[in-house]
Amino acid sequence: GLVAYIWATEFLATTKRGVMSWLPNVTFSIGQILVSPLAYTVPNWRPFLLGCQGVVLTGLLYSCCLRESPQWLAVVGRREEAYKPVAAAAAEENVRADDESSDGEEPQAGERGFLSEICDPRLRFRFVVICFNWFSISFAFYGLSMFSPNLPFSVYVANAVSGLVAVPFYLMAPILIDAKWCGRRGAISGSYFVGSGCLFASNAISDETLSLIVYYVGNGALSLAFAVLYVWAAELFPTTIRARSMSIQSMFARLGAMSSPFVVDIGQKNAALALLIFATPCAICGALDLCLPETRARKLPNTTDDIFSDDGESESEPPSPCSSSDDEGK
Repeated sequence: GLVAYIWATEFLATTKRGVMSWLPNVTFSIGQILVSPLAYTVPNWRPFLLGCQGVVLTGLLYSCCLRESPQWLAVVGRREEAYKPVAAAAAEENVRADDESSDGEEPQAGERGFLSEICDPRLRFRFVVICFNWFSISFAFYGLSMFSPNLPFSVYVANAVSGLVAVPFYLMAPILIDAKWCGRRGAISGSYFVGSGCLFASNAISDETLSLIVYYVGNGALSLAFAVLYVWAAELFPTTIRARSMSIQSMFARLGAMSSPFVVDIGQKNAALALLIFATPCAICGALDLCLPETRARKLPNTTDDIFSDDGESESEPPSPCSSSDDEGK
């Protein structure tokens, strides 16, 4: 899944990257919903897993038809191969592609190692913050998914409702991340604040029905944050290290997912405390993300030196609430 997100981000045009914030996630929710009737009718875990994996293996049927990312091919110096998918896409759109033999500098992968690049002052802070984002959102997302035994539903109904509730939030994602007043940063920070706030509030509401509604609104908001994070995290790093940086981010996500069952166990004795533990890291992420740059409508950087150098602003970042006015004017 992670490789597919990176590949699609590099292949899609800047104006179409919003598709990756809803389409894969809506199909993910559909799969989550269908798990409930499948698990109910096939209670034995062995044939259940065989059935799930049978669906997954169908992806191998079309994998040979996919094209390599032209941006990655250009960065690693395989210019002729990069030209072919670009020319094919241009032909489909009836536009002219630049000739592969045209002059101009071709972006090349930097000679510095991955650790040297990721520790660059322009990347270091955002890398730490995004890793914490992945840990926190996976911690909360998968924790709330496993929290269903503590809800007044059967595990099958709770799982289906959780997947169904997330769909409208996924459909809101492309609208929010492409809006000038919101963007990637606003969408993910707002989702964190709404999600954590709803989890906090659900503990204080005595009415069970209203508490459940607020709980699922928070669950859906955090699902939206998860969807946007895939797009934003890929855009924040250059092509030379995008795959490796996101693989490390994914490792932090797995750490968050592995930690969540321990909090779910706490929820069996104290549900309010468990929700408080899930919500707190997300609220912190919402604040930290306001210090990161916006990437809406910006080209993907090929190298570290290309980061936010478009519009003639060499090595400058979009203004954020954490940057001073002097820095923004440079």
